Amino acid sequence: AVLKLGFKEMVEVALGADNTSLNESAEFLAEVATGKQPLMTTSCCPAWVRAIKVHVPGLVPYISTAGSPMKYTGDLVKKRSPDSITVFIGPCTAKRTEGAGLDNIDHVLTAEELLCAFNAQEIEPSKLPKEDNPTTRLPSAESTAYCGAQNVTAAVVAAVPKATYLNQQRGEGGVATRDLQPVYISPLDKKSFKQVKIWGDKIDQIPGNLIECMNCEGGCISGPGNIISGSVAQARFKQLMKERPQFNDIEDVTVLN
Repeated sequence: AVLKLGFKEMVEVALGADNTSLNESAEFLAEVATGKQPLMTTSCCPAWVRAIKVHVPGLVPYISTAGSPMKYTGDLVKKRSPDSITVFIGPCTAKRTEGAGLDNIDHVLTAEELLCAFNAQEIEPSKLPKEDNPTTRLPSAESTAYCGAQNVTAAVVAAVPKATYLNQQRGEGGVATRDLQPVYISPLDKKSFKQVKIWGDKIDQIPGNLIECMNCEGGCISGPGNIISGSVAQARFKQLMKERPQFNDIEDVTVLN
């Protein structure tokens, strides 16, 4: 259906998420597990990152330097096809601001806007035959599940073996003395953000060393630009994960810095 709108190819953003997983895992191992810094926060949710930078300066030094899945996917596409025009499509409205600051993302559409385009062109996706995704490489299962709350941390953990090797190649890291202790925030509402602001002033009170935050309840899949409710989207996604024939191993990822 998307190709009928004039697009040449679709690339899963989960491919970029594999790189986010690896780089966040490598950074955690090098900086937090070794005790160089007390904690790290995930960086893939632009609404979370913006909120921290504006309202919680005490946490800013601990935001992961890893790029988002959108960023790395754009890098992958532009590396292969420098003259291509990249359009990120997803349920997140905050990606507009993030995309505007990325060299390799040209435009951002929400799922709702994609539906409007289908309606304008009288395209009914459910009536079209299924086609194989032309993406040359399948993403890992862990990164495909990135859109759900708590799944980013799971992907970071899955990437530890490759990230350990990556740090060795970079000459980074050291002896790990601390295990990963996650703190999950989803949604980032008035109550949870009040707690985050307290943590910004009292780092030693944070009950863990990796804060995973997704602004939307249940994760990106419940973003405001979606066309169905978050609960329905989550149920459909779980079913799609079960039906998908295969995934790649996260250890086979080509790393982008």
